[in-house]
Amino acid sequence: MRVAWTSPTCRGCEEDFCRIHANEHRQDLDRRIDELSIDHDQLQQNLIEQFDAKCQTLLFKQIDQWEQSSIEKIHQFADETRNEIKQICSEQETNLAKRLKTLTDDIKQSREDDNFFEAEIREWKTKLNELKEDLINCRAASIEPIDDVIRIIPKLLITICNDGIFDQTTEHIQIVDNGKAIVHSHQTSNHAGARVQQEFLRGQHRFRFQIQHLNENKWIFCGIVSKSVPLINTCHNSSSSYGWSSTNQVYLNGKNQTGQKSYKSDMDLDDILEFVIDCDRQKIRLINERTQSRYELNINLNHCPFPWKLQFNLHFFNDRIRFLAF
Repeated sequence: MRVAWTSPTCRGCEEDFCRIHANEHRQDLDRRIDELSIDHDQLQQNLIEQFDAKCQTLLFKQIDQWEQSSIEKIHQFADETRNEIKQICSEQETNLAKRLKTLTDDIKQSREDDNFFEAEIREWKTKLNELKEDLINCRAASIEPIDDVIRIIPKLLITICNDGIFDQTTEHIQIVDNGKAIVHSHQTSNHAGARVQQEFLRGQHRFRFQIQHLNENKWIFCGIVSKSVPLINTCHNSSSSYGWSSTNQVYLNGKNQTGQKSYKSDMDLDDILEFVIDCDRQKIRLINERTQSRYELNINLNHCPFPWKLQFNLHFFNDRIRFLAF
């Protein structure tokens, strides 16, 4: 019995072939896979020979552009910082020169009038020594990078150690010790404010002050305010006022936020505190040297625009604060 011939079917193209054409089709498939293998081998060779070089060339070009741009930014930051230093030094020189001229004029006039005694000489000597000390402290500045997750190239932060000088008060506060200190001068308990001479709009500024007299009820305030806001007796409640009181009160835009950020005051008689005004990062900090407690507030420039002034508030008779040198 003869078996009938069945044409094979290609599983790929699903065509039916006779035996002869089936062999030819198989040979065609072999040829095509050989060509594919050649293309594959060529691509693999090109990948080895060319990809690394081309990829590196493209990326290195981008890195070169970034490097050049970064260098230009560094030069820009450096120039800006130099200009800030020049202006800060000029302002300090002008302030010292003004105070020295006032002292010179006082001495000259007293000599011409032949109207001076031991007390005047001691006072002039004290003022002269303070000017010498302030001249030294004018050099107490530092520069450090600002940590910034946005910038790969950190900007430089200028830190100035200041000798504060009070020049403005409301009633019931007297400025004493040639502007170095303030004292509450009214025997009734009421708020009274004072501000320092300097104003701040760039860099970081450090002040040290001592609480030289403090009523047992312990109420004082230290903070900042916009220069444009008038000084009033309750300056801690002024719009744009930010700072801390000695009764656990935190003031944000003049509003009391007791205990904000877990603030718990440890200010006490004879304590020395450091107050830091950081214009570049829009922050203020308060540090108690005795307890090493540190507190920080972010300043909203919409509420407290530059320039800033350092201000204090006293409430009880004879309470006294004095600036110290670093």
